[in-house]
Amino acid sequence: MSNLALTITNNPNSGAQSSEVHVCIVGQDPNDSKKIGNYNFTTNQFDFGDKSTWQLDPNNPSAVTTLDKIKSAINIPDVTSGRIYFSIYDNFQPFNYIGPMSDKSNKTLFDKIEFSVGSGTYINSTSVDFYGISYVISGIDIKSQSSVSYGFNQKRSAVITALGKLPNPPQSQQIGNTDIMKKTFMTNDSKEVLRVLSPKSMMYGDWGSNSDEQKLWALRYAQFLNDYIAKHCFVQNRKFWFFGKDHYNTGDTPYFGKVSSRSDVVSLWTDESCTQPYSVQTLPKPVTQLNESNIFANYANVTGVDPQYINWGYLLLGNVAGSEAANHWQQDPVCLSIMVSICRGVMHLQNVPSPFDPQNPPWNDPTKQIWTKPAQYYMGDGNGNSTNDFPIFYYARILHQLGLNGRAYALSQDDVYGSDTTIHMTSNSSATIELFGLDRC
Repeated sequence: MSNLALTITNNPNSGAQSSEVHVCIVGQDPNDSKKIGNYNFTTNQFDFGDKSTWQLDPNNPSAVTTLDKIKSAINIPDVTSGRIYFSIYDNFQPFNYIGPMSDKSNKTLFDKIEFSVGSGTYINSTSVDFYGISYVISGIDIKSQSSVSYGFNQKRSAVITALGKLPNPPQSQQIGNTDIMKKTFMTNDSKEVLRVLSPKSMMYGDWGSNSDEQKLWALRYAQFLNDYIAKHCFVQNRKFWFFGKDHYNTGDTPYFGKVSSRSDVVSLWTDESCTQPYSVQTLPKPVTQLNESNIFANYANVTGVDPQYINWGYLLLGNVAGSEAANHWQQDPVCLSIMVSICRGVMHLQNVPSPFDPQNPPWNDPTKQIWTKPAQYYMGDGNGNSTNDFPIFYYARILHQLGLNGRAYALSQDDVYGSDTTIHMTSNSSATIELFGLDRC
């Protein structure tokens, strides 16, 4: 039996009283993936039920409590896919296994933390879906064998202000228009900002107040990276090298990509001579070319839609799902490295030099391992400027700049090359969560 001793504290300057911080903990039965439940603050165990019918009752004091009533560490037993939810000022609304909705229909200020307890105990902050409140998680990481802290120790107002400071492209600009991130601020009826969504979390209806506006901005989202991919990454006959997702664990084994003469696919190889194909032999150019109004989804496996159809902008920026061509970007550690390097704006930077010196290959030179260096991410034209050709995913850029030690979980695949905030722990561990930014803004 495993245990995570979790201590939650409220910084005196957080902006809210502990009595205003509602807490619930939800997780999946480690022995039955069809069961989910909430932590019972009375019995210190999980009350599991059938996932299809389970719903959180926010008025049950055993399921939801306020922080001032938690007098000691919470001892969390074995559970998978866990979420610690905080709702500030207002109590939660009832929600099912998916969790509280983050779109504009939800008028409460809330956030979540991900964790799991058992054979693979971990805890991590997450802004993959949205930024809501500021908190810092601390614990002993078994990989570094040291105490680490990740998260945000700023006021909410400081983070939200930074997320709102974006360049102003011309309204006529379709591709690479960074104003998509200005559309992601969710407010309540008093115009207070509740959260800032990652664009991947936007529902179609969140993009505007009418169908024309929704279509316009959903298209801009879907095509956000088109110019960068077409003009700088999938360049005719380009040959590049890179490491797989887990290169720090597996060693610096290089992989190689070669763009076709038509610039429509890249072939993947395990040798510089491109004679030994990788298990995923080709990837299509991930550029969305659409004019339809119903473009806001990954339509693989949808009845009546070509299974090869993929909304690439929707996929690359965090909604990795689907089958056939889309599936590789979700499952394969080498394809994932290409995907996240497109989002970070570094895919175009590593080429195999010609003439090639086999005695001094670039992948043996740490100064040339650009895809793995966070200092190179989100630099746009190289000077930190965003253009059509070099759009910057500011949501991730800003959160990484503000996150402790440059870490944030702002992209679904931020664990590629280790830019995420995951703390991996032993099966019996302790962790602390300090709430820093709960202020209204």
